[in-house]
Amino acid sequence: MVSTIIISIFFSMVMLSAASSLGDSSSAASLSFKVETKVKIVFVDKVSSSTVEVWVKNIGGTVIPLELVEKSTLIFGPVGDFEVIPYGEVDPPFWTYTLLDLDGDGKWGPSETLRLRVGWTGGLADGDYYVKFSLHGVCEDY
Repeated sequence: MVSTIIISIFFSMVMLSAASSLGDSSSAASLSFKVETKVKIVFVDKVSSSTVEVWVKNIGGTVIPLELVEKSTLIFGPVGDFEVIPYGEVDPPFWTYTLLDLDGDGKWGPSETLRLRVGWTGGLADGDYYVKFSLHGVCEDY
């Protein structure tokens, strides 16, 4: 009976240790991704009375999964009155993206650029606008 309890405790400790190691490696992978991932907003242009294009370049050393792009946060609007813009909506405000895929592999690799298309409610009045793109904890503003 005592040996069964000791074996059970030992097994539990091994499982907890293994689970802890998995959590640590997951955290390490996440930290590594953040360290190796860098993006830069290289250009913003008003293309119509209610649409802006934002070019975001992968200047880091890793491929960025496109699934993360769709889960990213885009903040846009006049300085002092900006808002979070939802991805993929039909009616403004919304944003979508196109990968400018230099090597044709369908991945956002180093040195490749995304063209974000931001649809804004109403017209884009003259003045200064704020843009911030946040990708899994990696941020860039313009």
